[in-house]
Amino acid sequence: MSKNALYRLHELQVDEPPQPLFALLAEKFPDLSRTMARKAVQAALVSIDGSVCKDPAQVPALGAAIRCDFRQGIDKQYQLTRFAPPEEELPFSVLYCDEDIVVIDKKAGVLSAPTQQGERGAVSEYLRRWLRAQGDKRPFTGYIHRLDKETSGCLCFSRSRRAQKMLAVQFAKHGARRRYRCIVVGGPLQDRDTLTGRIGRGADGRRAVVADHVAGKKAITHFEVVQRFAHASELKVRLETGRTHQIRIHMAHIGCPIIGEPVYGEPHAKAQRAPRMMLHANQLNLEHPTTGKHMHFTADLPEEFVAFRSSLSTRSTT
Repeated sequence: MSKNALYRLHELQVDEPPQPLFALLAEKFPDLSRTMARKAVQAALVSIDGSVCKDPAQVPALGAAIRCDFRQGIDKQYQLTRFAPPEEELPFSVLYCDEDIVVIDKKAGVLSAPTQQGERGAVSEYLRRWLRAQGDKRPFTGYIHRLDKETSGCLCFSRSRRAQKMLAVQFAKHGARRRYRCIVVGGPLQDRDTLTGRIGRGADGRRAVVADHVAGKKAITHFEVVQRFAHASELKVRLETGRTHQIRIHMAHIGCPIIGEPVYGEPHAKAQRAPRMMLHANQLNLEHPTTGKHMHFTADLPEEFVAFRSSLSTRSTT
């Protein structure tokens, strides 16, 4: 039997003494090794009497009808089954993917990348599994920027070291544009403003806006009020620099901490209680590292963000 003849739909009946399914298949198909037979079964390509079987060691009864669907190949389907977690378990959705970059919409509550060696469960780990499931046998996921664990939204990874270097320069020189939506306690005095406080370490060791004589880095945050509520405001925010926790620190510094903020606000105060931190990276603009094409990505506001906003009583709209 040729390889072309193997990769098609087969139907057969067990007419010999019972034996494990993988051994039976390897015997019936000369071009199918025992290892590949195991993979075919584990990839859910084989059924017994109409029911899919995923156990290579199962022993079909004499006279059982076996159906093998190898039309899409075996190895790729095995990779899909092995590496792709169920759709509902992915902590992100894919907004765009090509040979150079992948842009995702990250869910809140999951790390962008491990914070220490050996840490599991970061988005990057799931992304590599997803890429393997698409047939990429050696997926590379290069970090370009990060989102806090509590923040959801647009996050870009490179798929090659060359693309990573190109994008890193773009982000460092502020060529890439990142825009966020957030809901803060109270509201800023101005409907739009630019915050330029330098970020360093405060007296308590936490990141904070610091005085000129204290070590720190320049940070620039632009904001615009979308709508004001009785005790809160929804803002559009654009980062010009990308310091760690920049939006969170700047908002807290002007007396408007993000609702649900676990570090720089007062999370136990009634005004700041929320099912999650109300910060979402809803837009990302960048130039493709290979083609130079301007690309725009949008991550819709999460359901919990929209539901929380709907629970607030509106005072006025700007």
